[in-house]
Amino acid sequence: MREIKFRAWYKPNKTMYKVGQISLEKGIWNYEPDNREYIGVSIPYQPSFILMQYTGLKDKNGKEIYEGDIVKYKKMIGKIIFFNGSFVLSDFTEENEWELGVINQEVEIIGNIYENSNLLED
Repeated sequence: MREIKFRAWYKPNKTMYKVGQISLEKGIWNYEPDNREYIGVSIPYQPSFILMQYTGLKDKNGKEIYEGDIVKYKKMIGKIIFFNGSFVLSDFTEENEWELGVINQEVEIIGNIYENSNLLED
């Protein structure tokens, strides 16, 4: 079974956080207070947070792959998206997709679409 977890990009201060727990019923995102990698507070849902789901896969260096990551695959650079029920590597034209579960050991994470938007222009 795939591990389900998220990270969140907080737009106002341009910071990425690991999400410890999400309670959709009450509309609260809870960040695990005993782990310094988490923010340590519970907050009501805010549209200024963008959630990204872990794919359950790791790149060739053992780094966890999340949707929104920018990866290098062979000579191509693309982004990880959720499309038609699965995570795929998409080129930036979104004309070509590769199923991530087939190629994840060949990709290398080089950034993400929020912290490294300059990579989207290449």
